[in-house]
Amino acid sequence: MASMKSMIMGVIDVGSSMGESLNGTKDTKLSVASSFYSSYVLQRMVASKTVEFGLVTYGSDMTNNFLNTNQGGYESVEEVVPMEKPDITSIQYIANIKPGSGRGDLIDGIVVGQDILNRTNVKKAFNKILLLITDGETEVEGVEDLETIVGNMKSIVNFSLYIAMVGKVTPTSSVIKRENAKLLQSLAESIEGRFAEMEDPRDGFYLLAGGAGLGTKPQLLKTTLQLAPQVRIPCQYWSKISKGKVPTLKKVALPAGATATSAALDELEAGTVKRDTTYRNPEDPDVELGPEEKVKGYKYGPQYVPVTAVEEDIFKLKSPASVTVIGAIPIDRIPRYHFLESPLFLQGSTDLDSAQVAVTALCRALREANKILLARFVKRENADPFLAALIPSDLEGQEHSLLVHRLPCAEDVRDYLFPSLLAFDNPTAVAQNPTLQQQQAAVSAFVDSVTLAAPLRAEICPVNPVLFNFYNSVRDKITGVCSTDINVSTGLKDTLVSPFANSAAATAALNTVYQKFALEKLESKKKRKTYWSEIEVKTGGEAAAGSMAGGDIVEAARKLARSTSEAASSIGEGDTDVESVLGSSLEDQPDFSAGSVAPVEDFQAVVAFAVDPILRVSEEKRQGLVKSAMQTLMDIVERHITLGASPAYYKRAVSCLTALRTAAVEQHQAHHFNAFLRDKIKLPHQFGRHSALWRLVVDDKLTLVSSAEDPDSSASPQDADAFLHAVAEQPVSAPVVAAADEEDDLFGSMA
Repeated sequence: MASMKSMIMGVIDVGSSMGESLNGTKDTKLSVASSFYSSYVLQRMVASKTVEFGLVTYGSDMTNNFLNTNQGGYESVEEVVPMEKPDITSIQYIANIKPGSGRGDLIDGIVVGQDILNRTNVKKAFNKILLLITDGETEVEGVEDLETIVGNMKSIVNFSLYIAMVGKVTPTSSVIKRENAKLLQSLAESIEGRFAEMEDPRDGFYLLAGGAGLGTKPQLLKTTLQLAPQVRIPCQYWSKISKGKVPTLKKVALPAGATATSAALDELEAGTVKRDTTYRNPEDPDVELGPEEKVKGYKYGPQYVPVTAVEEDIFKLKSPASVTVIGAIPIDRIPRYHFLESPLFLQGSTDLDSAQVAVTALCRALREANKILLARFVKRENADPFLAALIPSDLEGQEHSLLVHRLPCAEDVRDYLFPSLLAFDNPTAVAQNPTLQQQQAAVSAFVDSVTLAAPLRAEICPVNPVLFNFYNSVRDKITGVCSTDINVSTGLKDTLVSPFANSAAATAALNTVYQKFALEKLESKKKRKTYWSEIEVKTGGEAAAGSMAGGDIVEAARKLARSTSEAASSIGEGDTDVESVLGSSLEDQPDFSAGSVAPVEDFQAVVAFAVDPILRVSEEKRQGLVKSAMQTLMDIVERHITLGASPAYYKRAVSCLTALRTAAVEQHQAHHFNAFLRDKIKLPHQFGRHSALWRLVVDDKLTLVSSAEDPDSSASPQDADAFLHAVAEQPVSAPVVAAADEEDDLFGSMA
């Protein structure tokens, strides 16, 4: 969207009456006026680089203006902000204007503001806009001069007048205010300007919304409407709706002496921050990849399909910018919910009268036949084509244009059918059932109670509450003033509110609906999935030999715990046969499989099963089961280090290491544990990408199992003490662990 060059001169009444309360609130009329104008200046300052603002106040205790200096006669009129591109200082001046002690002359304020517009940017093409804000409580002197003023305004090219009267005009308003409202509205209408009453800053935004030179000018894009291969009409299209967005935050370097809480930073002092992206080899993070070593690709499952820059053109349908008509259909064949985007306006080229006549004739023919056109629409050359509905516009002043609505393709449609209320499908059944009649009457009464008799613009096209809140908050940061009720009130921040929120009639109708339908709240019984990374894993004596997460042997351990006495009595003399408990020989049992929810608990359950004194198995089988369980838990540790690669997973890995070390000491598996800790933990991860894991190991003092703890260990107590403090050589990059299959994914949830 191209910005229009505009000069906006604010003329604000600061007479003594503007310092009075507005409708009995804590806010004064002047605070509402300055709040609106400062927020609006900030909004346009952010959105446009070509807009200039100025501010003149009348009724001030000071006099400072060009006309009074050169010819006199314009006292109590102060030029607060000269006409220029606004900055932070401009916002501060506008937000801090104070009421005077006397009464201002409205005519003098208008003349001084108009003079500044005439003297600024004389030889440049600018929209010249004068915004007058007053409460209308001061009698206007010199009304006979208004005719001359109106004549001068009409002679200025691209001049617009907007008048905002602070406070609503009611039968209880003063006579002066009611008369001034008529006068000012007539003044605005005489030069095709706008007049509005303003009770809060939103009303000011409504006044200036969409005015000439007060927004962004739609960009006219050229295209061709092709009715047939031999019939082409030069056209142009533009967007009626342009979504307002909060400005993007930009990062800068803080200059010396500044802080992040500063009101503003000078562009020349704040250093520009630039992003420098580097790509590194996943197998060796220290190696940076060059442009020739990278390629784009589409991921399908565990594989990528590489696509070169040349091959990217294969996916594009090349065609010129055009609108090619496919055919005409009745307008009722297109559901309204198929309109995907905000509409475009398509009209004949403004450079060719014949093109405008042709499009106008097409619009009339479609309107009379109650039909629309389906067309293939390509916005720009080689852009993606889409199916569009061309509908003749019925907007006043736009009857010669076609509305362009994008329609969905088969892949875009999503259907979810809700069951209908079958009881209301049969009118006869409703007529014979008093309960259904009462329900229908209750719903009808509720709809009537919340029906807007005459919708206002604020209700069908409200001020964006996000933008409204944003600009007010930024202004408060700039001025350093605590927000008043104008800014912190939920009703003013959120413009999307119902006028029936406190309506007794709507509340009563809604209660009737609730009673007639006897609605009940349905409680969802679906349990949320639990992931291992979200559970505080217990280790050592705190952990119960508990819940089954995976593995037949874990289940066997639980089975054994439940049936120890039965098994003992069936065997005799307290001996328990492992094979009778497991159902087959121990050698035939599948390997222990730890679940991803509680691997430590599963591991401890298997160890407890293997060493249970009631079992009569060989020591070889017992140690083999313990060693197998330890190896499985070690595999889990490695996977969570290489695949998890985050502080949360490092912490879980250390919990597993703690359980492994405890089991190694108790079950005389020091050699197995020490080899794993040395070769799989310290050597590859003491330095490099996963060094944070090793720091956790050191903090928890997870060292080697020494001979003092396990006589079978080859590590002395001195070796164990030096293990955590010795500096190892910088290791070669660790081997990349292949991603696990989906069925082995340790990060999934367990049923």
